[in-house]
Amino acid sequence: MFAVKMDECLLRGDSSQLVSVLHYEGLTSITLNRLDQLVTKELCGSGFSKILVVLKSLNILSEDKGDLQTLIDHGLVAKVLLWFEAIRDSLTSDLYRSSAPLLSLAEEFYDYFLLLGQASLTVSQLSVVLLQLAQVALQTEIHFPLRLEAIRTFNSLLESLSRDQRRLIQNDQNLTQILSQVAAAVVTVGDYELQVSLSEALCRLTPRKDRENRASQWFPSLDISKAFCDIRDGDFEVDCRRFLNFINCYHGDQRRVYTFPCFRAFLDSTQLFRPKDDKLDEFWIDFNLGSGCVSFFIDEPQGFLWGSVHLLREEVDHYSLQVKDDASTGAELVLSVWLNSPIMHHNIRSQRVELCFSSEHQRDVEEAARRVFMRVKSSPCVKDPGGMVQLPPSSDKRSRCYSRKKQQSKSQLKILPLSSPSSEDDSSAPKVQTCWTITDSTQYNKWDFQLCMFAQAARRSQAEFLFDQIQTSSPSYRSGQVFVWGWSYKTVSNKQSLEEAAHL
Repeated sequence: MFAVKMDECLLRGDSSQLVSVLHYEGLTSITLNRLDQLVTKELCGSGFSKILVVLKSLNILSEDKGDLQTLIDHGLVAKVLLWFEAIRDSLTSDLYRSSAPLLSLAEEFYDYFLLLGQASLTVSQLSVVLLQLAQVALQTEIHFPLRLEAIRTFNSLLESLSRDQRRLIQNDQNLTQILSQVAAAVVTVGDYELQVSLSEALCRLTPRKDRENRASQWFPSLDISKAFCDIRDGDFEVDCRRFLNFINCYHGDQRRVYTFPCFRAFLDSTQLFRPKDDKLDEFWIDFNLGSGCVSFFIDEPQGFLWGSVHLLREEVDHYSLQVKDDASTGAELVLSVWLNSPIMHHNIRSQRVELCFSSEHQRDVEEAARRVFMRVKSSPCVKDPGGMVQLPPSSDKRSRCYSRKKQQSKSQLKILPLSSPSSEDDSSAPKVQTCWTITDSTQYNKWDFQLCMFAQAARRSQAEFLFDQIQTSSPSYRSGQVFVWGWSYKTVSNKQSLEEAAHL
């Protein structure tokens, strides 16, 4: 009778009713084993939709701490990790990797790991959960947004640990060994947001007293190693931006992320403003080769969260570059991007985005736009007599995009803006959520320009950097939408645990 009732719940997709069935049967080891047998059977037959119902029911059950502990005592964690390992294998399979139920299932696992992180797991169990998430983030065959969400979940779990747990996790041999792959991925991954989250993971898992020694092992250059060690946990957003700008400039033509300061950004004729932060003095635009998009962050005055705009390669119909004269800033380089699908921002709906740069970056912006937006078999850019560079319209309309939909329960977690790591500064005040800032007439920051020049000079003095430490690819989004989203990361209301982590 129990099996029949379970099948009915799975066929209807009724996770709430399945919770009632499990409660009625009793949360015993026998019940859990039968549930495990069902999931294992569905994994063999790629029944991702049914497994999603099971995991949602476990999410509901686990909201009760007593029920969660009972399930853990009966061996739930080991079973869930085995399920997730099978899911991870499917995510790399050409046959299933684009399955919508599979992608939703992976997201549900991330949410469930966060719930497990609040329970009394052993350090060895936590270590395996973290290791599985890190492996997803490093797996180039997996859809890019899932990789990004995996490492963000990884960092969220680290943030939730107690001081003793953090100390033991930082000394875990398996996690220590994978950090070299994480460091290599910072260079090769080709997306600024993922670079930030990977850098955060390195900082969180490395006590400050050990960073100089470990960084010298991770990075092939003393200059890069030193730049990483200059990241202060209390000013992570600012220092990490400088570190990543440096490391990307350092690799010159081999870089996977191009970054330029922007004067202004527009959605049609409506100006998009930078998020406000006194510590950050530029409106940065990132051209990401790995994820195939141009991304930047914007102010959301009506909400607590700040927004992010992604112009996906698959959704760009065409773009143009043109030099114009501006009374306040002089000659400007204007990048105009026309999209297949409109962007919605508040009450504004448009398919055209315009970004204004200093004309001194014309050659580099042209190169960055070409590498991000143009497919390998596309026709080359042409320049008309008016000086406009335009990409021929795309003929491939089959592109897809995948975006992570945040769940309400997850938004309550204490997570730093931009996934910031532990703070070493003495401050009990709440940390204000931050992002990049700029004034309309700002010029390229001289310090950053000199830093970039130094990085390129240092690069030429080193032996050629080898990228075969990990595989690289250009993972793509799944549906054909260009989207604006609000980050779900919350500000930290108490830095004490972060300060402790920095001094372990």
